[in-house]
Amino acid sequence: MSETRILAVAGLGQAAAQLGTQVFDPPSLLTIYIRISGHSLLSAARIFFNNDQGNNYAFSVSESFALPSTGLSGSGINLASVLDGSPQGLTLLIGNGPNQTHAVTFSGMSGLLDGSVAPRLVQGAGIWTPTSQITSVQLDAGSVGGNLNAGTGILVVGTLT
Repeated sequence: MSETRILAVAGLGQAAAQLGTQVFDPPSLLTIYIRISGHSLLSAARIFFNNDQGNNYAFSVSESFALPSTGLSGSGINLASVLDGSPQGLTLLIGNGPNQTHAVTFSGMSGLLDGSVAPRLVQGAGIWTPTSQITSVQLDAGSVGGNLNAGTGILVVGTLT
């Protein structure tokens, strides 16, 4: 019988370049909820795992059905294709079995959250190539640098079989 539980919660009380979770026991399936309050620079946030910022990632991400932005051999999975530092809300699903690479799919929204304009739809996919199981999650402000705004948060939920 499967069990689903909260594995990690992390948030920023003040702006910072990076946000990460504590180490957790690896589940077979991860659901990650991310709320990005915005960025200090025009950038796209990236997610990475187990503090690995080596060239072990590939991604494809599109906003509002535009042609996707892609990356190979990168240091994380970009979570936006538009480099405007907008707030985002995303849900990621990740298979986390032992001895396998990790497929990541995600969807959500990006853009101003004040109702003055319609949000942009975000859809993406990525791969983390190491075969070790994910035991922590990190988020940074992206390759341009800068900070993630206060209020940015990560919630990691795991399904154990």
